Amino acid sequence: MPDQKWISLVCGSYVAALLLPALAHGAVPDPDVLWWKFDEGTGTVAADSSGKGHDGVITGAQWKSGGVGGTGSCLNFDGKGTMTVEDKNAPSYLNGLEAITVSLWVKSRVTGTDKGFIIGEPPAGNDSFATMRYDAGGASFGGSNILKMAVTSSPGGEQQLESSSGLQTTEWHHVAMTWKGGDLIRFYSNGKEDTPSGRNGPNNAGTVSGVKTLIVGKGGKDTGATGWDGWIDDVRIYSTVLTAAQIAELTTNKPIAYKASEPNPADGTVGVGTPLLQWKKGDTAVCHNVYLGTTPDLTEANLAGKNQPFAMFYAVAGLQPGATYYWRVDEIEADMTTVRTGEVWSFIAQDVKAYYPTPVDQSPDVAPAGMLNWYAGQAAIKHHLYFGTSLDDVTKGTAVTDKGELTDATYALTGLDSLATYYWRVDELAPGGATKTGSVWSFTTYRPVDDFESYNDDLAAKTTIFDTWIDGLTNGLSGSIVGNSTAPFAEQTIVHQGKQSMPMDYNNIKAPFYSEAYEEFAPVQNWTVSELSDLRLDFRGAGTNGAGALYVAVEDSAGKVAVVTNADPAAVKAIGLFEWKVPLSSLTGVNLAKVKRLYIGVGDRQAPAQGGAGRMYIDDIRLTKP
Repeated sequence: MPDQKWISLVCGSYVAALLLPALAHGAVPDPDVLWWKFDEGTGTVAADSSGKGHDGVITGAQWKSGGVGGTGSCLNFDGKGTMTVEDKNAPSYLNGLEAITVSLWVKSRVTGTDKGFIIGEPPAGNDSFATMRYDAGGASFGGSNILKMAVTSSPGGEQQLESSSGLQTTEWHHVAMTWKGGDLIRFYSNGKEDTPSGRNGPNNAGTVSGVKTLIVGKGGKDTGATGWDGWIDDVRIYSTVLTAAQIAELTTNKPIAYKASEPNPADGTVGVGTPLLQWKKGDTAVCHNVYLGTTPDLTEANLAGKNQPFAMFYAVAGLQPGATYYWRVDEIEADMTTVRTGEVWSFIAQDVKAYYPTPVDQSPDVAPAGMLNWYAGQAAIKHHLYFGTSLDDVTKGTAVTDKGELTDATYALTGLDSLATYYWRVDELAPGGATKTGSVWSFTTYRPVDDFESYNDDLAAKTTIFDTWIDGLTNGLSGSIVGNSTAPFAEQTIVHQGKQSMPMDYNNIKAPFYSEAYEEFAPVQNWTVSELSDLRLDFRGAGTNGAGALYVAVEDSAGKVAVVTNADPAAVKAIGLFEWKVPLSSLTGVNLAKVKRLYIGVGDRQAPAQGGAGRMYIDDIRLTKP
């Protein structure tokens, strides 16, 4: 307790020294054309804070918590599908501007590639107003990893400027462009004007012209493989040219990060040996309360460090090997009263034995082919694996289960039976010959129905995904389309496991108001054997998908059909892959010993009603035991 009081006094003595200087934001006016702060964190609309009502409609892009400064949110673009933010209510509000400043924060995932992030698109389809994109190289004078900017005015035509080399980085980066009729286009990087030798284009007179919409990311004109791959935050457009000093101030005018962030060890880290916790402090915090425990429900009983003066904490008592720990840092303001409750982070302490197995122990849902993985115990130099179908043999380490010593903490599974239970154990070998006997883990394999791995793009051989999965485009009975319009026809990025999944577009805006595709089994399948209990599949939707209920249906050889609808009416908007477990007991009225067809659909096939449109991804349809 005396030590704790001393820490509190030290923290108090630091208050005056640690207070952050106030930022004089008044010198920079609020945007008078458009201001997308991207702080909503949810939904499909980016509110316009300029007061002009230019709210942005978000298509494809996803929210990510923590934008510039670590608080709020920003928009995440994956560089693949169509992703835009556009004002559809007033598409021409930029036309006629005699001057313009565009300011935003960007953070790229990649370098050395062409990636556009602000594009003004005129009706004719040419670049206009503030085209901003990274260019990998080959530019006329900018070099490699540059930023290219252009503005179109009437009269005057297009003026273009290229930045210095090396500006495409994977860190948060502030970029701004200014232009005024009769003046030069100017570009600023992190608050400083950037002008390499030479400029492309004359001084432009007139006003901004030809702008149809504002697009962030990929879509519209930007239909190639150049979509923005990264994050965007705090987009501002002014009808005036900001001064160099004002633009420099914009780089410090970030949202204030009140909460602790950037935990070390990172959230979810496995194998933590040193109990030193570190984090990035909140911008206005002067002290920190650290909570640490083995449950995510941290209370005052878990307060491990009170009024810590520095952004680090050493857990003196050490860590229990293999245990999961949860921790939180609450930030204390200078008044020593205001407390900003932090996020709960977790990590798993390193064990002396092999630990954290994949598949997880007693999993009933494992592919017949795959990998065993585990985390090595402390000081292990090799791993001795025992694997088989007998719990007794694996426990005793008999010769029939002995797979030998391994250097890496992984092992490939081949030739496993479906719906079989397997046991495995990893003993860790330490220097000097010491052995740490591992725990016995188990898993049960599933029976694949369709993992979508066998399909290719051979139209002549009829081995494409839409040759097996019959959609509405083929039979004219519903609004579904299976597969991409060009090869590869199967999805190869959004997958549960393996290399492919099934993309399925649905359109219930027009009759028959439901969309489905089916696979027909020949011969029929028997789903009543081996204590089968569940039909499982993984699916993903999109936040921009239109309304509709996700369903599966099973048809037997007599033509009887059972339909099960996902319990979540918003399943089609799911972001990320989710498992759907359908109890076979819910497929009533059909003969599960003679399953002829399996349907995947969106809508209501029994009572169709007008709905929305969108795209779903389906992967790893399988049958499992309890």
